[in-house]
Amino acid sequence: MDLEKVYADSISNAQCAFAYHEGVFDDAGEMVDYIFLDVNKAFEDITGLKKEDVIGKRFVRDIIRDEEHGVQWVKIYERTVKEKVPIEFEEYSKENRKYFSVKAFSPENDRFVSLIIDRTIEKKLQEMVQYFIDNVGSEADYHKIAGFACDVSGAAYAAFNLFDKNGRDFTTVALYGIVGDIKKGLKLLGFDVVGKRWSYDKSKEEKTRENDITVFSSLADLTENVVPQKISRAIEKTFDIGEVVVAKIRKEETHLGDFTLMFKKGDHMKNRDLLALYLSELGLFLEKNRLSGELKTSREMFYTLAEYAPVGFLSCDTKGSITYANRKLLDLMDSPSFEVTKNLNLLDLVNLRECGFSEQLKKCMEDDTSIIFEFAYKSVWNKSSWLRAYFTPVKENDLIVGSNIVLDDITEKKRSEQELQEKVFRDPLTRAYNRRALDKQLPDKLDQLKEKGLMGCIALLDIDNFKDINDKFG
Repeated sequence: MDLEKVYADSISNAQCAFAYHEGVFDDAGEMVDYIFLDVNKAFEDITGLKKEDVIGKRFVRDIIRDEEHGVQWVKIYERTVKEKVPIEFEEYSKENRKYFSVKAFSPENDRFVSLIIDRTIEKKLQEMVQYFIDNVGSEADYHKIAGFACDVSGAAYAAFNLFDKNGRDFTTVALYGIVGDIKKGLKLLGFDVVGKRWSYDKSKEEKTRENDITVFSSLADLTENVVPQKISRAIEKTFDIGEVVVAKIRKEETHLGDFTLMFKKGDHMKNRDLLALYLSELGLFLEKNRLSGELKTSREMFYTLAEYAPVGFLSCDTKGSITYANRKLLDLMDSPSFEVTKNLNLLDLVNLRECGFSEQLKKCMEDDTSIIFEFAYKSVWNKSSWLRAYFTPVKENDLIVGSNIVLDDITEKKRSEQELQEKVFRDPLTRAYNRRALDKQLPDKLDQLKEKGLMGCIALLDIDNFKDINDKFG
């Protein structure tokens, strides 16, 4: 068996990248660069560097664009070359936008082998999941989301579009790629794409209807009805764009948005299944964020209305602790501030228990029922008033967590009622009880006498001789 051939074939067909290097040293014996002696096919696939472009070339001087970052790699490898000890480390390549797990060892003087595994997908999955967890309910970073799509698919550029509620018109919310290239592209178009709202594109809809991920051979094939062919071709030529992919973002049957992913000529979409998974998770994230945003807006509107409402409004938990009170409520109680008011307990405060308020609140929450209750109340700040309370239980996940209470000041109403009652039963001039008062009070008094077994007497006396005046002058 030719073991040398077996080893060579194993290296050639390995899934991890293999590269054989020779160190370059300065006069002081410090390693300042390294030369590529050999690489396998996986090295080309993982790094994007072709074998013929690297063999015999120096890494820092000839290959890497970020020289400072290249020097860092050299310093890492220097240890294994000088000390003859294997090393393992993880590194992020800005140029490749990839995470690498690297193992290196030195088989002979001044030379070393590097074995590289692409950990980008694993890292990006962790990063994406964590991003979705951490940012539900927060303002989404559209640029970062577009970047994830590029990292997963291998695209060079991405446009992230979000659809209106009608699922037809859409707005481009982010562009991702090399900043300088994007600026050149926008100059060719003659307008800024980010923030631009696009009308319904029937042609695009028909071309992508059958699949959530649709591949086009060129940008011009996709944009023929939106962007002039001359401009599309110019963009393709300027940025060496080949394949273009439209990846739809859905939540069930609702079309939330899509990515337009653009690849360099010769490159093709990678990790189709993983991209589909990302689109699905992104759809859930966007829908949750939309609902969260609507809920937040609804709450803000509610509290704005409550804050400036002409009636008092307060909320409490099941223990009677105040969680919210509006301005009118503070005015009704003559309270100096919400901070002071929230220290009161609606179930324990003596004033509220004595007037029956606490009992009605407790009944509302225990029986899951709405209650209307009128009561006379003197606050802890000595303000007296008549109030009408509307108690409503508050639920979360079918569990009662507290109550919302609306308080209406009916003091003037009660005063008016009393004045009307006075006018009904008393003479407006003399303030003496009239015939209606007699009709109302006489049956009550007779019933009381009967219950006690007593005799009674009714005496009608003109104690101030007013009868003559009344008879003469009315």
